Amino acid sequence: MAALRPLLLLTRPEPAARAFVEALPEITRASVDILINPLLSIHVTGPLPSLNGVTGLIFTSANALDAYRTLGGGQIDIPAITVGETTGTAAKALGFAVDVAGGTADHVVQHIVDRGYRGPLLHLRGAESIGNIAQRLTDAGVQTTDAILYDQRLETLEGDTKAALSQDRPTIAPVFSPRTARQLRAESEGMGAL
Repeated sequence: MAALRPLLLLTRPEPAARAFVEALPEITRASVDILINPLLSIHVTGPLPSLNGVTGLIFTSANALDAYRTLGGGQIDIPAITVGETTGTAAKALGFAVDVAGGTADHVVQHIVDRGYRGPLLHLRGAESIGNIAQRLTDAGVQTTDAILYDQRLETLEGDTKAALSQDRPTIAPVFSPRTARQLRAESEGMGAL
């Protein structure tokens, strides 16, 4: 009996998981079985706050940009400070002048302080967020508030995912947040594959 190919399990929300797959080299995609089972789902909650007087928007995920657009937000003549290139690309697609800060909340805070931004800034984010960006920037002298535009709800492993994980094969399951890692661990407990 031939050995099963490695399984690549992607647990990001569907659009992000698909983008991850597209970014993989063709040789990688051809050498694994890909299974997408989001363990987080994104639900726009809003509302979009008033942007009067805001001198810059902070986006730490492309999900925030999607929620901003869904809630009726459009191009405005202030910069979008983004956590990384992917989020920056999404902000450019909405017509923003983009300033890419780095890869983490710490990078965002340091970048904004180093660049001499003056507030008020607005961090548009999900209900679950790490880094306490608005408070840290305010403490550093850059008036910043935040607004929750979406919720990230935990999801479960589906039956076909559980069946795939019960097979005797190598499994690769990249995770992109501590919360997703905890959910994957809880959902796969006792399965032996992860």
